Amino acid sequence: MTYKLKDDPGKQEYQYSYPQVFPDGSQFSVYSSPDNGRVVLQHTSGSHLEFKADGSVYLKAVRDIHIDASVQNGADGKPDKGSAASTISVEGDLIFDVEGKFKLNCKSFDLETKDNAQFYSASDMNFTADNIVNKATQQMSIESSKSMYISTKEMVEAVIRRVSEVGTKEGPGGATPVGGINITKVHGNAIIQNDDVAGGITIKSAGYLNLVCGAERVDVTGDPMAAIPGPYFPSMQGRATYTHIVRPFPGPNPRGIPGSVWWEVGPGGWYQNVIGPTIKKHTGPFLEDVTGPYVQNVTGTRFRSVKGPELVNITGIQKINAVSIFLN
Repeated sequence: MTYKLKDDPGKQEYQYSYPQVFPDGSQFSVYSSPDNGRVVLQHTSGSHLEFKADGSVYLKAVRDIHIDASVQNGADGKPDKGSAASTISVEGDLIFDVEGKFKLNCKSFDLETKDNAQFYSASDMNFTADNIVNKATQQMSIESSKSMYISTKEMVEAVIRRVSEVGTKEGPGGATPVGGINITKVHGNAIIQNDDVAGGITIKSAGYLNLVCGAERVDVTGDPMAAIPGPYFPSMQGRATYTHIVRPFPGPNPRGIPGSVWWEVGPGGWYQNVIGPTIKKHTGPFLEDVTGPYVQNVTGTRFRSVKGPELVNITGIQKINAVSIFLN
């Protein structure tokens, strides 16, 4: 709320009035009426300087007002840069109420407040500088009721803990958001990297989770090179359109045998549709435990080579239908 000092002459008694009026209308007057003493220095234009009874000073300019605090000149005639600074000292409140444009032009600007600092703008607010630094010892909040746009060539963030809540579609009456969208677009490469060996990265979705790539995909698990700080290029290990490699590095908190894989599916079943040749190389013991009917349909020639003993235990009936059987 702005405050304007009223230019009210009040009640004046004639015997306490000492006006000095000049022919052009200018005046220098002293009024000594009880409770309304004033001293007025007024120009014919209406601009005047007035000292109020309560000690207030009222300065009114009909048009422009200029305050010029020039520096003193030195012995060489040039401005003395060591001159004392001009100071405006106000023990109470100071209010600037400007109907037009307020412009401040200075070499250096320092603003210090002992309490809160607030900036209000009914329209745009622009800050332009070579470097802008915003620091807060406790909390910093940026709130926009419509949109926020950040455009920069490089962005570096150092955050200990980060939580992003996205919910652009609020519920009825401003309730908890029932939906939203978060899109991150990158032209180039995007890397999510965690250099803490005991840490982790989790992607959790209460609904759908889609991983889509338009080119080759490489998944590497248990690689000790990934625990070393520095660049890591998993694409160099690609062997096919989709490559999944499991290596024996267990990490600080192992849950199973290093280099092992556990695949659990059910109860819907597992459907595998391969179009093209299938090559399977296995080193070590192989156990296949099937509960339920086992059907294998082969269209074409089946060739099985066993280097070593082969034992077949059948507790039921074995039935073989063939055009001919050759035993050697």
